[in-house]
Amino acid sequence: MLARAAAAVLLLASTFAVVGAAHAHLWLTVDNDLGVTGDVGPYGATVNVLTEGVGYTQHLDCDTGTATVQAATIAVAVRLSSGAPVQPCEISTRVPIGRLAPGQYRVVATGTRADGTPDVVETMLDVAPRGDVCNANPYNNGAWFEPLPNIAYDEVCARLASDPVYRRALGDVVCARQGPYGNYVRFPELADPALTLDAFLRSGAVKSTRWDNATICFSPPPANQMASMVEYRNARLDHYFMTPDAAEQAAIDRGDVGPDWQRTGKTFPVVVGPGCPQAVDGGFHPVYRFAGIPGRGPDSHFFTATQRECAVVRDRADWGWGFEGAPFWAEEPRDGACAAFRRPLFRVYNAGRGGTPNHRYTTDPAVVTGMVAQGWIDEGVAMCL
Repeated sequence: MLARAAAAVLLLASTFAVVGAAHAHLWLTVDNDLGVTGDVGPYGATVNVLTEGVGYTQHLDCDTGTATVQAATIAVAVRLSSGAPVQPCEISTRVPIGRLAPGQYRVVATGTRADGTPDVVETMLDVAPRGDVCNANPYNNGAWFEPLPNIAYDEVCARLASDPVYRRALGDVVCARQGPYGNYVRFPELADPALTLDAFLRSGAVKSTRWDNATICFSPPPANQMASMVEYRNARLDHYFMTPDAAEQAAIDRGDVGPDWQRTGKTFPVVVGPGCPQAVDGGFHPVYRFAGIPGRGPDSHFFTATQRECAVVRDRADWGWGFEGAPFWAEEPRDGACAAFRRPLFRVYNAGRGGTPNHRYTTDPAVVTGMVAQGWIDEGVAMCL
């Protein structure tokens, strides 16, 4: 049986400043270069001068910021000079902090004026252990990078192509293309982008890298594209399968995968194309579908919306599961439950009867009760629709 992993919320967000002095004229944000709040990738503090208001004409001295980490405190220091800002670096500066261990940090930014008086702002930063997770959106597995001045793009690509040990050390990235906007690589669909890009940065082969995770959403976004999830049962195997794909449904109905698969009559709607396709770590993102690898794995399918559970299946090569794509979207449950506006999808497990694991997914609690009476194991809420 696949153990249920507790849902973990890994938010893509920066922290917000809290003014720590009565007359501060600075604004502070702290975020991770890789767009996560975990203990991978370097952090940086962005200090801004507030230019609105009357009676305050100060600007940042360009390229003067420093940051030091001592225990649970991060001290950021910048210098201020009189006069309204003229160039962008006099309004905003980013100060590198570096990698941080898990924990909660108090970040204090001090801007020292020419007369020695300080402006102070502060914020709190929570850094969580990243752990093992799958990519929240396996269809978004590209990254841009800038090579070091003494290393050409072709050199990096040639070594990636010819040296498997080197390639694995860099997160199994492969060169995809070189264009006017930079150099593009792809990494395995289920690999954690944060860990992959962190390995790429640590390799010393690149100056910088960024995940190609930009999503354009209209306001208001278009309606979600919906489909009907259709359930099938193989009476000979006592196995269940579900698919929202109309072509796949037609193939099963024709008997292309064997005569024993029949519709159960159970259906439910799912989102196959969100109006705003922004996948969120630990939240709403594509659902992972696995199938047993012929000759190695079980004659079955498995679905999970949980990034951590996906990583378990991904990393257990001896189980013989292969990733088949992400056919619909759902939200990870939190503490085994769904938000009020989400519909729970329950999962029951056949305990490996017949030598092959199989799961059934249903929105109907009565179906769960009936399956448990037949000896199946109730695995609770698998995802939230």
